[in-house]
Amino acid sequence: MAFFLMLTSANIKIFASNNTDEIETNMQEDIFSGHACAHDYSFDRNVSIISAPTFTEKGLLVRYCSKCGSGEYHDLYPLGDAKLKPGKYMIQSKCDTNNYVSVTPGQEYQGGNIAIYGKGKADQIFHVSPNGDSTYGFSYANSSNEVFMIDVAGGNFAGNVWLYPQNNMSPQAWYVVPDGEGWNTIVSKATYYVFDDVNFGTADGTNIGSYYCFPDDAQKYKFILLECDEHNWSPVELVKAPTDSEEGEMVYMCLDCCKTKSVKIPPKSKTITPNISLSKTSFIYNGKVQKPTVTVKDGKKVLKAGNDYIVSFSKTSKNVGKYSVKVTLKGNYKGSGTASYDIIPKGTKITKLTKKGNVYTFKWKKQSKQVSGYEFQYSTSKSFNKGKSTKIVRISKSSITKKKVKKLKSGNKYYIRIRTYKKIKGKKYYSLWSSIKSFKAQ
Repeated sequence: MAFFLMLTSANIKIFASNNTDEIETNMQEDIFSGHACAHDYSFDRNVSIISAPTFTEKGLLVRYCSKCGSGEYHDLYPLGDAKLKPGKYMIQSKCDTNNYVSVTPGQEYQGGNIAIYGKGKADQIFHVSPNGDSTYGFSYANSSNEVFMIDVAGGNFAGNVWLYPQNNMSPQAWYVVPDGEGWNTIVSKATYYVFDDVNFGTADGTNIGSYYCFPDDAQKYKFILLECDEHNWSPVELVKAPTDSEEGEMVYMCLDCCKTKSVKIPPKSKTITPNISLSKTSFIYNGKVQKPTVTVKDGKKVLKAGNDYIVSFSKTSKNVGKYSVKVTLKGNYKGSGTASYDIIPKGTKITKLTKKGNVYTFKWKKQSKQVSGYEFQYSTSKSFNKGKSTKIVRISKSSITKKKVKKLKSGNKYYIRIRTYKKIKGKKYYSLWSSIKSFKAQ
C-alpha cells in the first residue's frame, strides 16, 4: 500500500492507495485532530484527467474530496471505433430498450436538452457523420431546417448534453466505442466523459448527462441505422423478367440499412436494321473537319446515342470526297448500319463577259484548293434543258479562268453558269452551280 501526504491550509492529511487505479474511499483519519472525514467526492467539481485513454490503453481520472482534498481514482476505458456508416440513426438506450436518445419536445433550438424518451414520443432521428479521425458528429435538423449538433457546452463534467450550432470544436466530436455485444459507449473527444442516462434513469424525459466512464448499462447505447447516405444495393427479388418487347422489374435492398427500391429492367436486346438519317448529306469544302448529326430510329422510336448505339466515322472528313458513317447498336438492340455524305468543292462565279467580233470571252473567279477543273454551260434555255440549245464546256485545269465561245446566233438570248469539280479515283465531285447570268447575242 502506498501512502500520500497532502498539505492543506489547516493541517496535514494522509490517504492510502492499494494501486494507482483506485484509492480507498473509506473515511480518512486526521493525524492532528483525530477526527474522521466523511468524504465528498463530488461528480461535478474537483475532477482531473491524469492520463488520457488511447485505443489500446486505459486512461486515469481522479476526483477530489471537497473537504479534505484526498483523491479517488477511476479508469477511463480504452477508445474504439464502431465503424458507423454515414446516415440517419436512432440511438437506443440499454437501460430500457424502449427508450431512445431524443430531443426534448419543444426544445428544438440552440441549447435544447437531450434526454431519453419512448419510441415515437420525441424527435429521435440523428444524422451521424464520420469526422475522419475515428470520431463522429451527431446532427439534428428541426422543423425549420435548422441544423444543430449534440454538444456538451463547455465540456462540463456531469453537465447535461444539449443541441448547439455546428462549430467544428471537439466537444461536438464523439468516439463510439463498441463493447463487442452490440452496445456502445459514446465518449467525448474533448473530455473523455461519456453519455449517461442520469441516475440510471428509464423514465421518459430522463436527461442524458456527461460523466466519467462506468461499465454499466446507463452508458450503453445501440445505433440503429435507418437510412445510409450511400446505399450498398443488392438485388433481392425479380418481380418480372424482361422480354424482347417489355421491361422487367427487379427489387434491390441496401445490405446496410435494408431500404429497398424497384428498378426497371430494359427489354432484351432486339436485332433491327437501324433507320439512319443525317442532318446533312453534302458539305461545301472549307478546309475544316465536317460531320453531320446522326439520328437513329427503331421504326418511329428515336434511339439514344450512347445508350442504344455508338457512331463512328470512316476517317478525317476534311477534304472533298465521300465519307461513311457507321452505327453500331448496343444495350437493348443488336445490329448495325451505315450512311454516307459528301464534301464537295467550293464553287466559283462568272466575273466578266466581253465580245470581240463574233467571239465572246467569259471570265470567272479562280478556285485552286480541292478543285481539278471547271464545267461551263451556256444555253438559250433558262432551265438548261438538254438538247441542241445547251452546250457544255469542260476545263481540266483549275488555273484556267477564261473561255472563248464562237458562233452564237445573233438576236438570241443566252444564259450562262459555271461550277467547279474535283476528280478522285475516276469520280467527279461537283460544286453547286453559280448564279445564272444572261446576255443577248449580236
